[in-house]
Amino acid sequence: MKSSPGKFLSQEIPIIVVPGTFWKDLPSWAETYSPDNKPMRAIARIFGSAPILFEWSGANSAAERHVAAGELANVVRAADAPLVHLLGFSHGGNIACEAAAGLETRVDLLVTIATPVTGRYKTGGARRHVHLYSPQDRLQVLGGEGPMGVPALAGRKFPRATNVAIAGVESGDLTGSHGNILWSDETWRILETLH
Repeated sequence: MKSSPGKFLSQEIPIIVVPGTFWKDLPSWAETYSPDNKPMRAIARIFGSAPILFEWSGANSAAERHVAAGELANVVRAADAPLVHLLGFSHGGNIACEAAAGLETRVDLLVTIATPVTGRYKTGGARRHVHLYSPQDRLQVLGGEGPMGVPALAGRKFPRATNVAIAGVESGDLTGSHGNILWSDETWRILETLH
């Protein structure tokens, strides 16, 4: 589903999903966000409504993520819903954090999954923030940004968030260790208990 404020009208508290970098470019990652696949079905079950996919360029660029955060904030402001939930995967979590920081109290729950933790993206603005990560995820810590967009190491835990390590996520190759958290039953079981 594309992001559009009209889609929020029938949902009590809508859940907006923000995919990570390259989500449009890698077929296996784009497939993850199909309504028929496990991650989106789990989100729908946990939140009680169909998730709304926020589509952005997916470019690996801090500038693109900043633009996307502004667009996401505008979508939320235009929504006919007093509250929303935001769920971001990887750099999509960075976008959700930046958008939430400018939305005051409109974000009830911010969920970030495998999101690189850097000082650039604050978590303020959401009433609650849950961050799920895998200690085996090598890509998460490589997704940081230094001065002037230079790659840098990132952390795994957000200050002032409920940070939960998901055990038993298959590591696979570099991108598999990152994306597999979305296919782990444990991820969705834990999110359900924290929701």
